[in-house]
Amino acid sequence: MSGVQQLATLSLFLALACASSARSGSTRAVVRDESSTTPLACEPEESGEDGECPIAFFQLRTARAPLVGADDASPRRGKAYDVIIIGGGLVGSVVAAELAERLPGRRVLLLEAGRRSQAVLGGTEKPASWKGREWEIWRGFERSNLTRYDVPGNYASLNCWDGACPESWGNLVPAYQCKMLGGCGVMNGALMQQPHREMFSTWPEGWRAADFEPYIEAATNMLHVTPTPSKNGDHYLGNAGSDFVRTALLHAGYKVEKSMLMPAAGTMGTPQVSAKDGVRRSTAGLLLPTALRRRNFEMTLETEVKEILHRNGSAIGVLASSAGGAQQEITLSPDGIVVSSAGALNTPRLLLASGITGGSNVGHDVSDHTLHALVYKVLPTANPMALSGASEGIKFGPPPPNTVVQYLSTKSGPLAQFGPTFVAFMRAPFTEGPPDVYDVEVFVSPSDTPQEAHVRVVLMRPSCSHGELRLGDDGKLELSGPVYADCQRDKDTINWAIDELDHWLGKSGARRISKSPAYGMNHWV
Repeated sequence: MSGVQQLATLSLFLALACASSARSGSTRAVVRDESSTTPLACEPEESGEDGECPIAFFQLRTARAPLVGADDASPRRGKAYDVIIIGGGLVGSVVAAELAERLPGRRVLLLEAGRRSQAVLGGTEKPASWKGREWEIWRGFERSNLTRYDVPGNYASLNCWDGACPESWGNLVPAYQCKMLGGCGVMNGALMQQPHREMFSTWPEGWRAADFEPYIEAATNMLHVTPTPSKNGDHYLGNAGSDFVRTALLHAGYKVEKSMLMPAAGTMGTPQVSAKDGVRRSTAGLLLPTALRRRNFEMTLETEVKEILHRNGSAIGVLASSAGGAQQEITLSPDGIVVSSAGALNTPRLLLASGITGGSNVGHDVSDHTLHALVYKVLPTANPMALSGASEGIKFGPPPPNTVVQYLSTKSGPLAQFGPTFVAFMRAPFTEGPPDVYDVEVFVSPSDTPQEAHVRVVLMRPSCSHGELRLGDDGKLELSGPVYADCQRDKDTINWAIDELDHWLGKSGARRISKSPAYGMNHWV
């Protein structure tokens, strides 16, 4: 499950902050990728009083998102680029588009390992479900130009956790990662949440929560963040478990909030997602089509960067491999920069494969959010009002024909709804911090069986669970260490939350019938 994209959202805010600084000229800091120590030079008319570019740039080493493009032409041999961006997604598409716009005299190249995705990006793959080794195409979409990356309801059956689909990195990395134009920004649950202000308390002056407010507003408006993604503005699938959990937690004293964009402990409500008129929105789909019309911007798909080439501490280019296996060295101009936005796991893999260790810090102390999947059976003896909140079951792989017709004709109905339909935020009584800081997120995905509630419990503030990444002799990234609630404090926190749910859902007439082992949300940092 992709669940809440808090850190991806934070990365987007950072990217917009940098891009907006470029517009205003208020920031002239150039923060380079670890592989480069040379600042990007500007044309005389572009530079500020200090001679540096009037842009703010930042290292995307742990960016978890994807990037976009639509030009499949290979980079021209012998041509040098001023900016080479590795990976296209939530952050990479913002950086690529903004740099192409703000530096018209500089050559910007985006290299994406995946294929086309959304229709606006040239994608053509019809809505489908991954069936363990192959895609099962949904009937009814034959005449629609919408792809599986456009339809919100396709999310539930889109990710291939077995790693066997072309949109996965297979066993090169220790967890599922999206290999697709737009990355996980076109494949995840599209939930958008602003990180708690406390996260910024130790950041430098100028980078605190208040400083990000205008950029948060810009990101929210651009992505059309809304709790009701359908065209008619209605919310669907509440009776597939989420309304039952909502009623139970009301009795526990949780407060319903209209907007969950900035959640706090003790609150609950409908998730905010990125969609408009029943169609998913992404930074790639919104920004890259314009970038691709610029003469100084190029993008190549199905091109995997194997190595960042460097000499004397500065990047000089990259070694890339095409889908057919042919390799090519792509040259960086003497004053150029390489930006790695390949994901929280693939960027460390690339850096390590390039001999860039950052003083042994690359791959050190990584963490993910621990998750348990719970299933509750709502008993027939439950209060009729509560029972109605789990009266439906919906199957998305494939969906019923009437659901497809409703979506295609109105862009509404269950297929206009992303998977998680309810979120709540819990605070354990024994943890530290401000009272509104939450430890655990609870979200409900639509059940495929009537009288069941499918609940996910996620540890959002791990205190001692982390791991280490290293590159194996075979080129695969290996993970070691206690990543998933493997210390007593984190176990106590997530077990407390499960006990709370058992108690309050039990009082409303439900019994937990299953609990998964601890696994990860793929929220790597």
